Amino acid sequence: ADKVIGPIFGNEYVPAIPALNVLMASLVLIFLYFPVGAILNACDKQTRNTAHLGIVAVSNIILNLILIPLMGFVGAAWASLLSYVLLFILGIVVVEKIISYGKKTLFVSLVKILIGCAVMTLAILGVKEYLHFLFVIPLGIAIYFSILFFLKEFTLNDLTQLKKMIKKEEI
Repeated sequence: ADKVIGPIFGNEYVPAIPALNVLMASLVLIFLYFPVGAILNACDKQTRNTAHLGIVAVSNIILNLILIPLMGFVGAAWASLLSYVLLFILGIVVVEKIISYGKKTLFVSLVKILIGCAVMTLAILGVKEYLHFLFVIPLGIAIYFSILFFLKEFTLNDLTQLKKMIKKEEI
């Protein structure tokens, strides 16, 4: 965020860097919740899903009322992140009752993904002062997928399927 905000938007927006960092973490939860919400909707639990969204909306308002006076706009970012955590937890509790899934397999995948994230983060932090962010981003992507490939979380078959999806071929 620090390499993007200042150069693109100007130094007057530099105070927004901490908020953007928190909001980037929220993106992870948004993407994690998408399949959870889709499962709930597909299993005729859309009313429950909507109730969860209502609960989260109310809790987001309460969190904003508490955190904004304490932390300013960074508090609003934290309220957003915490709201998405709540949304994911509410959803996954219901999904667990609908379908069975390999929790151990999911946990192992999560650990591998977190290892990939950690290595990528360390690499980015090590080079971001020396390279323009337009070079750091593809480097981070390459490191992340290399680690996942090394840990056998991402395979050549996955790459082949991804290429077919991009070309809109049948898998």
